[in-house]
Amino acid sequence: MIQSSIARRDFLLSATGLVTSALIGPRFYFEPSWAQGQLACFPNRLFWATDVKSVTETESCFFAVIMPNFGGGPASKGVLRVLSNDELLLEETWSAKALAGVGVEVKEQGTRIYVFHACAHAEHRATTIEATLWQDSTQWRAEFHPERVTPKAKLIFPFKGFGLITQGWINDNGHHNGDDLFALDILGLSESMGPILNGSGSNEAYAGFGRPILCPADGVVVAVQSAIPNQPKPDMIDRKLFTLQDGTEVIQGNHVVIDHGNQEFSGLMHMQPGSITVKVGDRIKQGDQIGKLGNSGNTNGPHLHYQLQDGPNFATASGLPVTFENVASPLTRGTYLRAR
Repeated sequence: MIQSSIARRDFLLSATGLVTSALIGPRFYFEPSWAQGQLACFPNRLFWATDVKSVTETESCFFAVIMPNFGGGPASKGVLRVLSNDELLLEETWSAKALAGVGVEVKEQGTRIYVFHACAHAEHRATTIEATLWQDSTQWRAEFHPERVTPKAKLIFPFKGFGLITQGWINDNGHHNGDDLFALDILGLSESMGPILNGSGSNEAYAGFGRPILCPADGVVVAVQSAIPNQPKPDMIDRKLFTLQDGTEVIQGNHVVIDHGNQEFSGLMHMQPGSITVKVGDRIKQGDQIGKLGNSGNTNGPHLHYQLQDGPNFATASGLPVTFENVASPLTRGTYLRAR
């Protein structure tokens, strides 16, 4: 990782090739509409997220700066600035060599991507990130305004009983696609807090397998997939099982997307085939059963993947930070919980 020395205000900007390749991974989707001299960003909406495992109270924002290629070379220089309103909190200059280590060319999009992580003390309430990249003699610039949001929908946890968060938000070394930056992977646990019931090595050996999955808040069903087979056993991923005849991979497996209004949509994934009880257009209530926890799609074991996003389409939506009314927040990797 390349990172700045921590400045007088204890801010940090860093970039990492690992994050670059992950954040723009197989689900990367971008349709540039370039204004002259204007960079773009990915995801479409940026958010400050509380760093719950930091020693001091900090918040992070992960973002990709997208520069058009237009036959030019990689960026020769970059400057990133973090501001609180008009007050400059941090300014960092990146050399061509540093940027080359964290950038990637996406030829089919005609772009070059540079992914950064901005971290700031929460008390300073950073409001703006400015990015400038030079490509030979051409200067590209963008100004981003990350949001701080809490869900308007009063969400409940999507199943009852004991659970364990096995993967969390991007700033918890977790999910990293645009729509799932704040997603949770959740194992169901037994009453004795165990994930496995026996040593058979089957899906059924998982305590959460078959657990009813619940609607987190009132809403309208806008997407359903219910016919993807479970992976035959944990730690085995057969991509053919979630590939449709046209070649589309449904990595989410059997899933439901629910529109709660206010541009908030719940995505619940990897459910059992044939277990989904709702269809597109249904108006459902908080707590209604919508399916059963399964092992379908791109998954190496029975679990529920839950995410809140700002649109119905996984490819184009931005993930939203999520909290639940009936379990304590934050829910980080390794958190044990009980939802009643």
